[in-house]
Amino acid sequence: MSEAQRVAAALGPYVRIAGLCGKLFAQPYAHDRWQSAEVLAAVESLAEARASFGGHPRQVAKKIDIADAALSALIGN
Repeated sequence: MSEAQRVAAALGPYVRIAGLCGKLFAQPYAHDRWQSAEVLAAVESLAEARASFGGHPRQVAKKIDIADAALSALIGN
């Protein structure tokens, strides 16, 4: 594996989390919607995914996939 491949593999999870955060915060929700249980669950899944970064790469990917699914269910795409 080349150095460039190692860097790309290391940055991949960060890029995915950044994309999911951008997707969430791009939503034009009213104040009450931001405080809803559904939004809270999506934010918690993003936080859990980010907190998993010290773990095994497969576990990190799984947590990011869970966060992606929660966010997709929230915003409907």
